[in-house]
Amino acid sequence: MKKVALIIAIQCIACVFVSAQKVNPNPSFQKLISGATRVVIRDGDASRRASLEHKVYFEVNDAATIKTLMRNMVFVRGAFRNGCDCNGHPGMDWYVGDKLVAITAIKHGSGIIRNGTIAKFTPASKTWLIKWLKEHGMTDDQLK
Repeated sequence: MKKVALIIAIQCIACVFVSAQKVNPNPSFQKLISGATRVVIRDGDASRRASLEHKVYFEVNDAATIKTLMRNMVFVRGAFRNGCDCNGHPGMDWYVGDKLVAITAIKHGSGIIRNGTIAKFTPASKTWLIKWLKEHGMTDDQLK
């Protein structure tokens, strides 16, 4: 009986450890943006209307910078409920050539929202992204 309890305890610990590992919770999103040639950071949220109508804060079309951005967008495992009714801000649109492939927005600096689904950043990723956005001229008010 003790042996069975020990085996179950080890399995539970292993499950907790594996589920706590940093992973990309949305591999299809990473695949979608993997060929990105341009990223537009703009006013507005993760809606198509906002993508078309709002002021552009800045654009990135340098392949190395885009790769650095994608590499530093690290997510934690799990699905997260939308704790408020907002659809994120600022918007972050991903293009491959002239084709818009993903309309996203940063959700309170803590994650990214796309099609109503939130992927939360790791603490280090959140810190890095906010610093990166500020280095590109964004203010605290624009990041709320």
